[in-house]
Amino acid sequence: MALALDPGTNSTFKESTYELKCAESSQPRIGMEFDSWEDGKAFYEQYAHEVGFSVRTYTQHKGEGGVPVWKRFVCAREGWRKKKDIIVNGQVKKPKRNVKLTRCGCEAMIGFKRRDDGKYEVAQFVEAHKHLLVSPSKKQFLKSNVEVDTRRRRQNASTKRDLRSNYHEFKVIVEDTDAQTIIDTMRSKQRIDPSFFFDYQIDDKNKLAHIFWVDSTSRKNYALFGDVVFFDSTYCTNRDDLVFVPFTGVNHHNSSVTFGAAFIANEKIESYTWLFKTFLEAMGGVGPKLIITNEDLYVKDAIRDACPNTVHRLCMWHILNELPVKVGCVENSNEDLQSQFRACVERSETPDEFDRKWSAVVSIFGLENNAWLTSRFEIRQSWVPAYFLGTYLSGISKIASRPEGESIFFGHISNQRLPMLELWIRLETDLGEQRLKELEDDNTTLHTLPVLETSWSIEMHARDVYTRAIFNLFQAEVIAARDECDVKNIELTGEVRTTSISDGSGKIREVTYNRCTKVTECSCKLFESVGILCSHIVIVLKREKFNKIPAHYVLERWTKLATRKAVLNANGHVLEGPRTYLPPAINQLCSETCSKFNTGLIAARQCEEKMKYLHRAVDDAVDHVLKMGQVSDHSKVQEVESFAGITFSEDINVHPPDTAGTQQNDSRLWWGL
Repeated sequence: MALALDPGTNSTFKESTYELKCAESSQPRIGMEFDSWEDGKAFYEQYAHEVGFSVRTYTQHKGEGGVPVWKRFVCAREGWRKKKDIIVNGQVKKPKRNVKLTRCGCEAMIGFKRRDDGKYEVAQFVEAHKHLLVSPSKKQFLKSNVEVDTRRRRQNASTKRDLRSNYHEFKVIVEDTDAQTIIDTMRSKQRIDPSFFFDYQIDDKNKLAHIFWVDSTSRKNYALFGDVVFFDSTYCTNRDDLVFVPFTGVNHHNSSVTFGAAFIANEKIESYTWLFKTFLEAMGGVGPKLIITNEDLYVKDAIRDACPNTVHRLCMWHILNELPVKVGCVENSNEDLQSQFRACVERSETPDEFDRKWSAVVSIFGLENNAWLTSRFEIRQSWVPAYFLGTYLSGISKIASRPEGESIFFGHISNQRLPMLELWIRLETDLGEQRLKELEDDNTTLHTLPVLETSWSIEMHARDVYTRAIFNLFQAEVIAARDECDVKNIELTGEVRTTSISDGSGKIREVTYNRCTKVTECSCKLFESVGILCSHIVIVLKREKFNKIPAHYVLERWTKLATRKAVLNANGHVLEGPRTYLPPAINQLCSETCSKFNTGLIAARQCEEKMKYLHRAVDDAVDHVLKMGQVSDHSKVQEVESFAGITFSEDINVHPPDTAGTQQNDSRLWWGL
C-alpha cells in the first residue's frame, strides 16, 4: 500500500468572507417575529452554534420604562481589540505575551426591533463572516459548548477510574481469551475503518508472539509528520511480559503525535526486524528520514536491515538521564555535574567545541577513568547534536525533551499487572485525549491571533502562516533580531553578500545571501535543525526589504493548515479515521445526544419554565439509566465488550503468550563497540 499526498489540496491560509448554509428552519430572515428579545437571542445562538461561531450582545436602545426597543447581537469576533497599556510607577508597560486576540472586524450581526404589539422582529441581519467558521469537530470549543466539553472530559476520566477499580473483574473475564480478544478487536476495527492496519505473529504453540496496529488517523499523521520518528522500547512489560513499543513524532503544533504501537515477545533482533518491516508495510514502504531510539544494539541492527536508507541516532535524553547512575557520587554536587554535562551536550555547536567542553568537564570532576563516560564519548557522533547540527531534520532537533513527554504519556499505560486488552483500551483512551489536544491547538491557531511585538511585516506574515506554537518560536527570533543582533561587517563577493552579526550568545554569526537565487544560510544552522529562520537571517531579510518569509523557508509541516492536505491510500481513498475508540453505533448516539442536549440548553436558558422542564427531563432520564439494573457478572462482561467493541469469541485459536522473560539485554550496553 502506498500513501500519497493529494497535490490538488490548497494548504495556504488566506483571509476571506465566509457564508455557510444551515437548515432552512434555523436561518434568520428579515421580518421574523419573536415574543421577546430573549427568544430572538436564543434562536440566533442556536443558529450560530449550527453554523460555527459565538455570539455576544452589542448594543441596545431602551424606551419608556427601560424596555429595549432595539437589541443587537454580533459575532464574538466583531470589532478590534483595544490596546491596553499597563502603567507602573509612571512607566507604560505592555501586557504579557501570548495574549489571544479574537476580534477581527467581523460584521455578522442580527438586530431586533420592538413593535407596537410588544413583539420583536428581525430588522437587520448580516450573514457573511470575515473569518474561518468553526468546523464541526471544533464546535465543542465554542463558549456555548464549554459545559459539554467538560462533561466529556469527566467521562474519559471516569473510564480510566472504572478500569482501575474493576481490574480484578476485568482480569477474570479476559483471563483465557486475552490474545484472541485483542485480535478480534483489531479485526472489528478494520471492518469499521478499512484503513486500520494490524498484523501479528504466533509461535508453534499458537501463542501470540507479536502484534502491531495503526489506525488511519495515525497513518495520515505519519504521511504528514513522519520525517522524524521516535522509537522507545524501554517501557515496562505487561502481565504476559510483552514489551510495549510506540512509534511517535511531532505534529504541526510541535506536540507529540502517535504513529503506531506494538507488543513484542522479546527484545531480540528477529522481533525488532519483524516490527520495523511491518511498520514500513503499514506506511506504504516509506521509511522515516531519521529515527531516534534508545541505546540497543539489536535495534540498531534491525533498523539497518529493515530501513537501510534511514539515518539512525540515539536519544540524548535517555543517555543524559543515565548519568547519575553510571557516574555515581563525586566530590562536587551531582546537580552541578549534570548541569555542566547537559550544557556541554546541548549548547555545543561544533564537534571541536563539544570535544573541548567534554574534556574540561571530565577533568573538573576527575572522571577520566569512568568506563561508561569513555564509551559514550566514543559514540558521540550518534547522539551529540553538534555532530549532526547541519543535518536536515525537517524541523526537529529538540530530541532531548521529546522522549520525556512521551514517557509521561505512555508511562502509566505500561504495567506488568494488566492484561494486554486493558492496555490497549487505556492507550485508545489516551490517544483520544492526545487528538483532542490537537483539535484544541487547531482551534486556538485558527480562531485567535497572538499579539505582535514589532511593526515588522515579516512577523505579521509569520502570524498568518504558522501555528501558534511555531509562531511563538519565530517571534522569539524576531525579538532577538530587534534587541540583540548587531551587524558588524558586510562583504560582497559576486552575487553573494556575507554579513557578520553578533548576538546575545557573544558569538559572531555569518549569514550568506545570494542576491540571484534568494537563498540565505547562517552558520548557526537553526533553520536546518529546527525549521524556522534564525534572528540573524531575519536581520538580513529585513535589510533586503523582504516583507514576507520566502516561500522556500516556510515548512508546510509547521503551517496552520498542514493537516488539511488529503492523504490517499493505494486505492485512492482519503485517510481519515474515527477519533475515538467507541463502537460506531455508540459513538453516533453519543454525538447526537450531546448535540441535542446542547441545542435544548441554548433554547431553554433564557426561559425559567423551559429550563425547569429540561431539568426535569434530564433528571428523570439519568435516574432511569442509573436504575437499569444492578451490576452483575453478565453486565460486567457486556461492559468489557463495549470497551472493545466486539463480543468475546468462544472459539479461541490464539492463546496468551508464555512468560517471555524480557529482562534488559546486554545489547543495550556497549552499543556500537
